[in-house]
Amino acid sequence: MTDLLPLDPKRDAEAVLRLHAELSLTARSTFEQFGFDVVERQTVARNGQEFVRFKMQKLIGG
Repeated sequence: MTDLLPLDPKRDAEAVLRLHAELSLTARSTFEQFGFDVVERQTVARNGQEFVRFKMQKLIGG
């Protein structure tokens, strides 16, 4: 997995960065392996079908 942002914790030790994503049930476990936490579970309807998705976040720094 490549870094999406050039993070440098030495640059600003007080900074807190919040990464967030809205993703499927299938992707949830992968994001949890990288330290993301579930913020909210949602059920959304698309084309007459309901799907579960999750709002997840990861705090970096601070």
